[in-house]
Amino acid sequence: MNEKNENSRPARGDHQNGVPDRMNRTNRTNGDTTPARAIPEGVSIPEGVRVVVRMRVGIDERTGRMSYRDVLGHVESWDGTILRIRRDASIDGSRPECLMDLNVADIAVIKPVPERRTRPRGSAHPSV
Repeated sequence: MNEKNENSRPARGDHQNGVPDRMNRTNRTNGDTTPARAIPEGVSIPEGVRVVVRMRVGIDERTGRMSYRDVLGHVESWDGTILRIRRDASIDGSRPECLMDLNVADIAVIKPVPERRTRPRGSAHPSV
């Protein structure tokens, strides 16, 4: 019963040699609960690139689980500790565009995303 199938994937949170998996990012072997940096030191982020950033906002008091907030926008600057983003306005106009300074310690994940597709107003389908 304790034999592992060679083709089976390890369960989420399993790690080898004390290195946590990417989903967990905390090392249970030594009790360290400090999350790993989402942006390694020395990495450059080009200005103008469109990204989505998942921010840690804290522990939900009701559920006890980590809460996150997503920020979508264009990079204005990056100095290694603060990521300045011009947050995109919402597509329905309910939130205007704004500048945000994000601390690297609060960033859980950052990914590049493509620009929004633009369609002519009033057109349900892109013109052919």
